[in-house]
Amino acid sequence: MAATPFEQEFQELRDKVQKLEDIEEVRLLKHRYFRCIDTANLTELAELLHKDFSADVRGGWYHHQLKGRDAWVDLIRYSFHSEFKATHTGHHPEIEIIDRSNAIGRWYLTEEVIDFRRNFYMTGASLYNDRYIKENGRWFILHLQYERIYEIVDYDRPKPNFTAHYLGEHGVRHPPGIFVDPRQTAFY
Repeated sequence: MAATPFEQEFQELRDKVQKLEDIEEVRLLKHRYFRCIDTANLTELAELLHKDFSADVRGGWYHHQLKGRDAWVDLIRYSFHSEFKATHTGHHPEIEIIDRSNAIGRWYLTEEVIDFRRNFYMTGASLYNDRYIKENGRWFILHLQYERIYEIVDYDRPKPNFTAHYLGEHGVRHPPGIFVDPRQTAFY
């Protein structure tokens, strides 16, 4: 038996509401991602990434292509350490729900990074193009990609006088004398 006009309208309304809920869930997922990297919350970060996660990120002096959630979490672990400060702000989301289990998102990123160990300062902006997948009722980041709008890098700045430094208290502590090559780290 065919659906009545009322039933059709009701189903269309339900579909629109579901789409809006999915957009909001993807938006919150990406905001959690930025919070988790800036606070080096690696456990929660891993829970946001799909098991088949991949990344392709390009800055002015680096290009990382990684496959696997664990590879990405390890890169963040060694990049966002106790002698590091980062602030990533994702905004202007353009989220498109492709179907019930796939979405894409475009984000504008602004960031500031200071690595005390290397006396390194960087600020910049990027455009993210992400893919998301929904499994068992939950959205995950499947692929993240960004390319720089601009990037400014400076060395030999005096260390700022921080009165609070979250990663200083909670970040991974690398042994003294370990120098992490900036081309082997990431600032996303």
